Amino acid sequence: MADQAADLARLVRLEDPRFYEGDVEASYLRLRDEEPVFYYAPLDMFVVSRYHDIRDIAARPREFSSAQGLLLTEYRHALIATTSFVDDFFNPEARFLEFADPPEHRLLRNLLAPSFHPKAVAARQERLADHCASLLAEIPAGRPVEFVSAVASRLPVLVVCDLLGISDIDFAQALAWSDALESLSAGAQSADSLRRAVDVFGTLREFLLAEFARCRESGSGDLIAGLLRQSLDGEPISDDMAFVYVSALLASNDTSRSLLAGLMIALAEHPDQLRRLVRDPGLAGAAVDEGLRWVTPARGFGRTAQADTQAAGRRIRAGQRVYMLFASGNRDPRAFPDPARFDISRPDPLPHLSFGTGPHICLAAQLVRAEATTLLHALVSRFSAISIIDEPVPVRGILRNGWEKLWLTFT
Repeated sequence: MADQAADLARLVRLEDPRFYEGDVEASYLRLRDEEPVFYYAPLDMFVVSRYHDIRDIAARPREFSSAQGLLLTEYRHALIATTSFVDDFFNPEARFLEFADPPEHRLLRNLLAPSFHPKAVAARQERLADHCASLLAEIPAGRPVEFVSAVASRLPVLVVCDLLGISDIDFAQALAWSDALESLSAGAQSADSLRRAVDVFGTLREFLLAEFARCRESGSGDLIAGLLRQSLDGEPISDDMAFVYVSALLASNDTSRSLLAGLMIALAEHPDQLRRLVRDPGLAGAAVDEGLRWVTPARGFGRTAQADTQAAGRRIRAGQRVYMLFASGNRDPRAFPDPARFDISRPDPLPHLSFGTGPHICLAAQLVRAEATTLLHALVSRFSAISIIDEPVPVRGILRNGWEKLWLTFT
């Protein structure tokens, strides 16, 4: 057992992008089977890799807090992560939904929740279908297309701009903001790369402050205008508070991008599942949820123990971190029989972990599902086969499981 633990300690390097470029599924398997609550010494942190253990921790927000950070780079680079980025762009008194614990979390979540209610999402369906049809109409049958730039990166920007009420935006700039946010939150490997990302992200603040001024005058019914009309603790929502929420929505399209690209890879590699979807487009919603499980766009998030406690029988001291490895939990055979198989009609599947679980489950989950489901409906009405024509180029990072380039043909 001691030899096994020592071997895992050498193998598991969660902060190194190269770890995810190898046979990471084999590493996850070993974690689940040998050390399901694995002590990761570099960060004095426990890595939780089994599905049911992850759900148990996420359901205990008073014991395992979000307030002390969620990301591996926050744990490793605490000094960097709290310098110029926060000071330059976020008011020190801003209240972040991601880092809030109950009951504060519910109060902040309610500011945005009406825009993501199923009825609100359904009201956007026609516009969403138009976007999907327009993007797919530009894909020539039988000719190579780089899917990430043609569709996967564009659709989430169109959808979120409709949601926010932003009518005029440059795609290249929106992607630059998204990449900068990803670098700031999880990918910046040095002070120089952090500074470059801060400079790019600074232009987002300028853009949004101008949008806030426009929305205050127009009084439209979109998310920005609705947010600015609300109050918090009896005070109107300030531009600083609005920036916290709107910047995250506008710039956080990387996970949707990963989902859409990953769905294409899964369907190309499993043509039997694509044929089933072509025959029965009603399976599109189930295909999206299976795609979310299969891809797991965000590999995991952390929590901090507020007092001495236990997780899966392992003692956790106050102040120690636990890292919920969603990517492993989504491939746990204890929850998903034959988990390496992409199956769009799994019988009675458990909920995947890709939107998180517990009180912090993704606020935009219904919108992301609708986005991907509508795209699949439009796709199978036009095409019946997908081929990968060049090796997909993965994102190199420690948080997001995604692809930079994906060359496909559709026939």
